[in-house]
Amino acid sequence: MNSMTDQAVALVNTVALERTLEQTILNRMVPLSKAETTELFVGMAPLSSLSAKIKIAYAMGIIGEKGKKDMDLVKDIRNQFAHSFHELSFETPEVSSACFKLTVPDHASQMGRILEPEILGKARYRFILSCQLMWVALGGKSVNSPRPKIARDRFSQAFLH
Repeated sequence: MNSMTDQAVALVNTVALERTLEQTILNRMVPLSKAETTELFVGMAPLSSLSAKIKIAYAMGIIGEKGKKDMDLVKDIRNQFAHSFHELSFETPEVSSACFKLTVPDHASQMGRILEPEILGKARYRFILSCQLMWVALGGKSVNSPRPKIARDRFSQAFLH
């Protein structure tokens, strides 16, 4: 991650989180065929956007209000990088401000996780950490792994609900 541009960091971390969210949603549904999954998640399908996945995950009780707010912030930050005509960085005021609204790193610190203050104080690392913590809370292992089981540890429960 250290050698990646800020734009690449925003896009790659968001994709990993989105894939895990999609797999978690699928895990809560009846088993679907590949064609049925494609009809729901690919192209112009109803659950093809990250926004739609966040909304359905909230409606299904997979994530709570805290999780929804932070995932919406991640989506908005990703969109700033993906759709801007100007070069952005995590130090760009709008991007940095959004990163410091992410609550998952602070929540993890309150739960006793050891998080370095210098990491929490940098927008880029706060974004990366937020995506990774949400990914872990959802039970993520790899974007190619089997459907994750819903995580049941104390952090995941407190953050997601």
